[in-house]
Amino acid sequence: MKLVRSFLLTVRYAPHWLAEREAIKGEQNIIGLLHARPAGSPPLAQEAEIAGYDEANRRRAEEIDGSGTRRLISRAYDVQTRLPKAAALPLRLLWRGFRGAVLAVSGARRAPGPPDPRPAPSRGPAAAIPFEPGFARDKAAPPVAAVIHVYYPELMGEIRAYLMNIPGTVDVYASTDTEAKRKAILKALSGWTAGTVEVRLAPNRGRDIAPKLIAFRDVYDSHALVLHLHSKKSPHDSYLRLWRYLIYETLLGSPEIVGDILSAFEQTPRLGMVAAQHYFPLKAGINWGPNLAMAQALGGRMGLKIEEGSPIDFPAGSMFWARSAALRPLLDLQLAVEDFPAEAGQEDSTLAHAVERLYFYACEAAGLSWLKICRPELAHASDLPLAHIRDAADLAALLTGTRPLIGGPRP
Repeated sequence: MKLVRSFLLTVRYAPHWLAEREAIKGEQNIIGLLHARPAGSPPLAQEAEIAGYDEANRRRAEEIDGSGTRRLISRAYDVQTRLPKAAALPLRLLWRGFRGAVLAVSGARRAPGPPDPRPAPSRGPAAAIPFEPGFARDKAAPPVAAVIHVYYPELMGEIRAYLMNIPGTVDVYASTDTEAKRKAILKALSGWTAGTVEVRLAPNRGRDIAPKLIAFRDVYDSHALVLHLHSKKSPHDSYLRLWRYLIYETLLGSPEIVGDILSAFEQTPRLGMVAAQHYFPLKAGINWGPNLAMAQALGGRMGLKIEEGSPIDFPAGSMFWARSAALRPLLDLQLAVEDFPAEAGQEDSTLAHAVERLYFYACEAAGLSWLKICRPELAHASDLPLAHIRDAADLAALLTGTRPLIGGPRP
């Protein structure tokens, strides 16, 4: 009887621990990449903690796969995620029916924790970054404005190390909410010779979204190409503790990666935004959720009709490369700091969360296309196959093949 009960509980909570297992695998991929950083690289802000994460993940992975039933379900899930969609459909239907029967017997209580491991469909494939070795890379890098909100100034040194992978002129525009933090940021940026440095104070409202769009509105008039970053910690959710490293490593992980991104903008005039593929634990949350009404109101002001069933994709984490022109529809809304609610630890349902979901919509409203990129070392099975870019023609074909969020043909 005890064996039967254990089996029923395993099946009932399978989505919970499968998602946790996938989150651990994703973290281990990031940790492995961080361990492989070149010798002499500046230390990471969380270097001491990362070793602890590594050991904790190893113990938890052993616990998760500790029973024969769990190992069997894990293998079935791995097979399903790697099969073509048509071939995987019978397996999915079989699992759904089997689990439905088990729940009918054992009760349909849901376990708290990470989301169902089945990700939401992507709007298009992500490109593997760096691009293929034969890709023609531009020698002259365009000037860049790095617009960064720094709520946690202790991360500024780490961010600076990533910014050093950008060739050419890099003007750094940082915002924070107190004078003490401003001084700490200036100290971390002392000796920056690649461009100008300016640190502005901004109220602690609208998370990183409001400062980047409002406090530096003038920067977009003087810079054609911008990089949006912020000092992301996600202290509210342990599953997101390494999220920022996935984004930093994807957007800025090496001079080769940055060179390919800048060359993509130079060689493809229709390219408006480049963002990292979604972190696995977030895939099930790529939706409108309770932010729909606010997104509809903002979209309406941009001339867009957004409905409950409207497609969605966005740069989760609000970090990306962009042409200033791609942000113009949002900038033209003339949002004010007072439009954003006072900070109260909100995890969703704020104007900032609605704006985040409209970045790609704004890009398309400006007549431009967007692209998601993914480092092969950090790809989840649901990200595959990655598109491999050999030349500008491959990049143009990928942009054409990505399903637009706004109806109608691509420009």
